[in-house]
Amino acid sequence: GDILFKIDPSDYELAVENAEAALELAGQEIGAGMASVVTAQAQLVVAETNVEHVNAQSARVFEMEEKNVLSHSDGDKARAAIKQSKAQVISAEANLDKAKQALGKEGNDNPRIRAAMAQLKKAQLDLSRTVVLAPSFGGITNLQIDTGFYAKAGAASMTFIEGDNAWVQVNLRENNLANLAIGNSVEIALDVNPGAIYQGKISSIGFAVDTSSTSAVGGLATVESKTGWLRDAQRFPVMITFDDDSTKGKRRLGGQADVQIYTGDNWFVNSLGWLWIRVLSILSYVY
Repeated sequence: GDILFKIDPSDYELAVENAEAALELAGQEIGAGMASVVTAQAQLVVAETNVEHVNAQSARVFEMEEKNVLSHSDGDKARAAIKQSKAQVISAEANLDKAKQALGKEGNDNPRIRAAMAQLKKAQLDLSRTVVLAPSFGGITNLQIDTGFYAKAGAASMTFIEGDNAWVQVNLRENNLANLAIGNSVEIALDVNPGAIYQGKISSIGFAVDTSSTSAVGGLATVESKTGWLRDAQRFPVMITFDDDSTKGKRRLGGQADVQIYTGDNWFVNSLGWLWIRVLSILSYVY
């Protein structure tokens, strides 16, 4: 992916140099050259960093696969990429073991060698993480940092919004779900583009929600307050995906839309729905 930002690597490069020097000194003290070990260690770090990157990308693919936003073939490609990256780690570990064995038994068992190698690995990992890459196609919004900003470990520096995988979540009442089916055609009117109608389909229908009716252990029971004579209807999420990329550039996270779902072939009801969604789309010009 493209580079989002870089952390000043000066301190981390110096840490790698110090760790390499400490490892080389430890190797000299036991009469062993450490050049091959340093190279093998660096290759292992690259392989492990690649596994982290592949796992992060694949996690998003698996999430989209579960929601039927992406196909199973995309999920299979992600799983194959994970296996390949793990195989590269195994190969790098084998090369590192081979390099260690070249030092002899004394080198493998020497505590100073193990400590120096652990310090080198940490320094190399820290250096590799000074360049932050975009995990996929997308962008950042509400950027509030600039050159000289102090990045804190474990704290977010920016929010990345993925641009490829977009969907509409419709929270429908429980009594509206009976006739819905995955694959039903949907017409979508986005508030960001009044007057335009986009095509989509239902990709998944939720069958469970968190009612928040349980309390934490040791806490007080939660009692939901009700107003009026009628109870509120429960709502379930229905996921809708776009049929094409005609909305690319108009998809905003948290944006609002109106949808019309067609569940049958009744021409009269479908005609009313066809007219209704277009009226709503035109009305979004003024409200």
